[in-house]
Amino acid sequence: MKLMHDMQKKSARAFAYLVRRRRKTVTLAIIFLVLSFSVLSGIMIFHSVEASLKELREQFYGYVAVNAVGDDNSRITQDLAARAAKEINADGWTGTTTCYLSVDDISLIPGRFTPLEEPAMSLTRLYSCRDSSLARDFTFGILSICQGRHLVSEDRKRALISENLAEINELHIGDRITCVVTDDITTHANAGLGSKYEFEITGIYRVESKQGDSTNRAECDILDNVIYVDEYTGFDIEKNIWCKPEFYTNGLTLWLKDPAQLEKAVQTLKNTQEFTQGDYHIESNSAEYDHSAAPMRQTEQIMFIFLIVISGIGAIFLIVTLSMWNKERMPENGILLSLGFQKKDIFLQLLFENSILFLVGFTAAVPLAFFCSHFLGSLISIGKITLFPGNILLAGIIVWILCVLTTLLSAVRIMKKAPAEIVNVII
Repeated sequence: MKLMHDMQKKSARAFAYLVRRRRKTVTLAIIFLVLSFSVLSGIMIFHSVEASLKELREQFYGYVAVNAVGDDNSRITQDLAARAAKEINADGWTGTTTCYLSVDDISLIPGRFTPLEEPAMSLTRLYSCRDSSLARDFTFGILSICQGRHLVSEDRKRALISENLAEINELHIGDRITCVVTDDITTHANAGLGSKYEFEITGIYRVESKQGDSTNRAECDILDNVIYVDEYTGFDIEKNIWCKPEFYTNGLTLWLKDPAQLEKAVQTLKNTQEFTQGDYHIESNSAEYDHSAAPMRQTEQIMFIFLIVISGIGAIFLIVTLSMWNKERMPENGILLSLGFQKKDIFLQLLFENSILFLVGFTAAVPLAFFCSHFLGSLISIGKITLFPGNILLAGIIVWILCVLTTLLSAVRIMKKAPAEIVNVII
């Protein structure tokens, strides 16, 4: 009860003083408004930068690519790929193998060999992969699934074909196509000539990038003619047609959700025993991520410096201004001390007055910052700038802490003086 009564008396004295000293009141309120607006704007931009960086991390396809560049002893097997994925805690991975087979019951998009009616007009490229959603052409946006689904590791005798290939052959999801092993130098078949592989169409993809004139390219080099098949079939072709152990001829792709971890992942793999014993090329696209994120990080650094400078200038200005006005109030403080008030009571009175001015300035700064957020967003291309309740609370805490610190520092002169010295000022 006593505390409430004391607070009411301090409030009454604070309001009376602020009304009496209108010029000082308006000046300090404007200082708090500018300081609050600067902090609110800085925090809004910080929040926007962080949101943009988060969105970039989520949308950016960060990968570590591993390729065997040595002799046959440096092979990327399924077991080695799984160990590599576990070593760096990859969020997904796929190995890829390339082979060439002829199509038995469909027509390819015409290329160089079609007008000549040569056997190569039916030869196409097959990519077998563990997870087609992580294949380079899909992750880079060159291809996209428009019907059905991607291939996964559990699939057997499943395939993806292009939208154009499906259209000219009137194929749909669930239909079947047949590929046959032919005697062609591109096929590299060592056995199993005439063997047939039947696939059920699981998905249909669309080629998003223009390929240009296809008449001068071999049919197997036309992107619309590429067929993606499951990993199981790719290994089966390696074993029965190429007569080679099962391994990923086109290397391994490891996917990380957080591209900031790419460089660390590369170094981890390079220091792993399995990869130091063979000849492997390990790289990532971390440089692309760093290049994309650099402008936002620079904006973040600039805003941090801006906040520090504005807060520092505002604090210094407040300390100097309050110190000058506190010096003018020495007679008043002397009267209060002579009436039995303590120094802490004087400090709390000053803090109460400044806190009221802080609330006035901050309350005016919030709508100003809200209406200026769109203008700030048009000047800085880092995404949508929005004033969230959490931003307001954080900015309020920061500015009020500055209010407390500046009040304390400006009152040092009063705190250092002995009560008798202060009382002597009024005598």
